[in-house]
Amino acid sequence: MNKTTSNENKEIVRIFFENFEKGNRDEVIKLLGDNYLLHISGQQNPLTRQEGIALMKDYNTAFPDLKFTVQLQLTDGEYVITRAVGRATHKGEFNGIPATNKKVTATSITIHHIVNGKIVEEFTEFDGVGLWQQIGALNTETRPATSTY
Repeated sequence: MNKTTSNENKEIVRIFFENFEKGNRDEVIKLLGDNYLLHISGQQNPLTRQEGIALMKDYNTAFPDLKFTVQLQLTDGEYVITRAVGRATHKGEFNGIPATNKKVTATSITIHHIVNGKIVEEFTEFDGVGLWQQIGALNTETRPATSTY
């Protein structure tokens, strides 16, 4: 069994984010296991490797200048936990919303499960609501200012 170390796993994740930013999907695919699954906020079911790569393409098209800043990274055996901030400009259609040229920022926490040097599973929670607000796709003006619960 060819186990990777915590530092090697962190390097795999660094390369993942770097290639995601650049839209180098072929390089990202090399990092993913054949049965890779993506669990991402807003999706009921996990995405397959092909579906995850298609989603990445959607983000790269809509936000071609995407840059991630890693704020915190922890490892626990086969898991790398990353808190990051993504910054970009909305320059392409995103989920039916035409480009607004607005600068956006979204935070995320991602857990990558790495086995034998391959990412086999990813769990990503990100501020999708904030992203939608920033591109004008979600109006919060009508939301009540206080809650009753």
